Amino acid sequence: MNNIKTKSTDFWVLSVDNVKNYNIIHFNDITSKLAVNLVEKYYLSHGLLIPDAIIAATAITFDIKLFTYNLKDFKFLPGIQLYDT
Repeated sequence: MNNIKTKSTDFWVLSVDNVKNYNIIHFNDITSKLAVNLVEKYYLSHGLLIPDAIIAATAITFDIKLFTYNLKDFKFLPGIQLYDT
């Protein structure tokens, strides 16, 4: 591929090629149930929202250390591993 691209479809192709550099983690039943449980337990007390619950549940389920600058949204969750930023 040459470096000069002008069409939006070319941008899409380049973007899809970049995704190949990452591991894709598929959302599964275990992650979904954990996310629901986290929202039920922490929505009122900590304001945990669904997107953050899904992120946290994925990190917990797959035992992945989570990197975020938004520590306050995750640090209260049991089982979550966070990088120190």
